[in-house]
This record gives sequence, C-alpha cells and structure tokens, in this order.
Amino acid sequence: MPSVQDQKNSFDKSFGKQALDLSHHTTTDPLTRFARDRRLEIAWTQLIRPVLDPAASSALVVCGGAGGEARWLLDKGFQRVVNSELSPEGLQYSSRIAPGAETAEANAEALPFPDSSFDLVLVQDGLHHLPRPVLGFHEMLRVTRHLALVIEPHDGLVARCLGTEWENPGPHENFVFRWNARLMEQAAKSQLGRGCRTRCIRHFNHNMWTMKIGLICPFQQMRPWLTRTFYQTTDAARVLGNSFIGLVEKK
Repeated sequence: MPSVQDQKNSFDKSFGKQALDLSHHTTTDPLTRFARDRRLEIAWTQLIRPVLDPAASSALVVCGGAGGEARWLLDKGFQRVVNSELSPEGLQYSSRIAPGAETAEANAEALPFPDSSFDLVLVQDGLHHLPRPVLGFHEMLRVTRHLALVIEPHDGLVARCLGTEWENPGPHENFVFRWNARLMEQAAKSQLGRGCRTRCIRHFNHNMWTMKIGLICPFQQMRPWLTRTFYQTTDAARVLGNSFIGLVEKK
C-alpha cells in the first residue's frame, strides 16, 4: 500500500502536468456545472443548509485538490474557507480557482489545526486516497465544531459487482475504500460517544454516462434538464446507489 509520501509524490506529478485541464472548475457550461456540483448541491439542500448559516460559518476542505469544493463553498457565502491539500502543486491551482480561499498544505491523517476549528469540514472523493481513511475521517471529526460531511463511494452490492477496487494503476495505486451508514455511525461514535448524530444519503452518481446523455441534446440550456431527469428516474432505486453522502453533527 502507498505511504503518505507516495501519495504526495503521485499528486505532485499529476498536478505538475502542463496539459492538466481543470477548466471544469471555472466553466459556465450548465451541463458541466450540474455534473460537477450535483452531489454537493444534494448535501447542501438536505444536510447543510437546514442547520448551518454560511454567512456566520467557516469551512475546511480536506483533500481539496485544485480548489473546486473551496470555490463552491465561497459561492455559497461561507465567511471563511480553507482548502487543505497534501500537494503544494495542487494548492497553486487552488489559489487561482478559488482566490478567496486560504490554502494549507496538510496531511489529512494529521490535520494541522486545533480541535473544533471549523463549523464545517468537507471531503469529496478524497478519503479513499488515504492509506488510513478512517483516521482521516476521525481527524475531520476532531477539527470540526459542528458538521463533518463525507462524499465518497458507497459500499454496496452494485459497487462490489461493477465498481473499481483499485485506482491509479502503477507504483502508487490505492485501494478504493467505500463507506456506508453503519460504518460512519460506528466510526463517529467510537470517537465522539453519544455526542453526535449521523445522517446519510445514498444515490447513483455516474457523471461520465450522464454527460454523454446530456450531450445528445442540441440545445445547451436543456442539457442539465435531460441529465436531471435521468437522475430522477434512477432515484427510484437509490437504495442500490453507488455513491454515499454522510453527515456527522456534533451535539
């Protein structure tokens, strides 16, 4: 299994590619924006907004890469946003993509912040890159004072049959660690005891497929509607979904 240093080297190499295209973070194309932000918007509407006022809140992004999530949080009006990432190469992109956010070079398994530093701590598709994903999750719980949000692959029958088990083939490939509601609840209670509650949403997420479906439509403004309709249809079977959104709220 790769070490933290192995992962850092791998990310530095990826972000250091001159041809790296991160335009999906800044584009105004409605289909790309819908696909990029869909899971974040579900989390916002159903989990975050009902309990947190962004105008009076701070947020930390863990494994934040080039700053896409940080930019989204700024757009939602968070008072302070910090994008943390292991790769300094990634943080250089973040400064351009989310110029209003602070950056911090950080190992997600040992975050350099005091306990209860942020109102919201968020990760999207980042924990499964860690050698010890549950440790990264526990660090999120430590540094949040209110909410910890996890958006990761779900551990279910569909994912086990069709999902990828290993990612980034090569010397630094990593195991794709998947989450479910029971795992999150146990991991949270093992650290916080009775002082927390969890809420989870399971759904389908297949951006590559839905982007292809959307591009069938010749009218650009209609493309998000087409992909949204597709996802609404799959919601009938969301209990089999391959994607997981989990929230831990400290009491």
